Amino acid sequence: MRSMAWRHEFRVRPWDELGHWYGELTETHPEFGYLGDIVESIIGSPAAGLLAGTTSMHDLLITDVPVQPPPIECVIVRAPGSMHPPPPGCVLIEHLSHTGRNDSIERPAREAVALFWRFVQEKLGVDPATRVVPLNGVEALVRRRAAEIDAPTTALPTFGWTEDGARPHIEMARAGYAYVVVERGVEQSRQVTGDLDELLWWVFRDVTFDTACSFEVAHRREGEDFRRQL
Repeated sequence: MRSMAWRHEFRVRPWDELGHWYGELTETHPEFGYLGDIVESIIGSPAAGLLAGTTSMHDLLITDVPVQPPPIECVIVRAPGSMHPPPPGCVLIEHLSHTGRNDSIERPAREAVALFWRFVQEKLGVDPATRVVPLNGVEALVRRRAAEIDAPTTALPTFGWTEDGARPHIEMARAGYAYVVVERGVEQSRQVTGDLDELLWWVFRDVTFDTACSFEVAHRREGEDFRRQL
């Protein structure tokens, strides 16, 4: 099926960088103010870690993480001067989907932030109230907890990439976090949660088992069932 989603590379720009860029643009062109307002609302949202942003000319493009290869389902906030500009004093927000059932809506610019979050929740499935720790924050927390119990770093998951070989990795997902196991290039399991505590339970359940297996191998007793020391 021919996708009608965004067909170009999605080069992610940090939210702070986008906020600064649109802020400077608004100083000389006030009509761009609603774009800066939307970015600032993302920066201040608990769900900021679930969204990625970039620009095409002055248009703002948003998708959920992890960012997929093109074609990419995304929400586009059209800017003044865009190839598809909104009327003066208005905001135009579009949704590009794989199915071709693209959608758009036009409202007064003062409604831009509320309209944007409505689209993000309906089209991308991201709830603005979801509290998410960014991936680098999750990694720092896992490593700190692992150090407290002297867990080897080799027992920890990777973050944002897979080593394969059945070593788990953590990535961001629409609902929060995904705990994924890949072996020989095939995804064996994927657990998804919006609860950081549940994610940590999954991580240290496996860390504990891995550590116990290493201990048993190092202290194996001839003739004893290996499970006695696990």
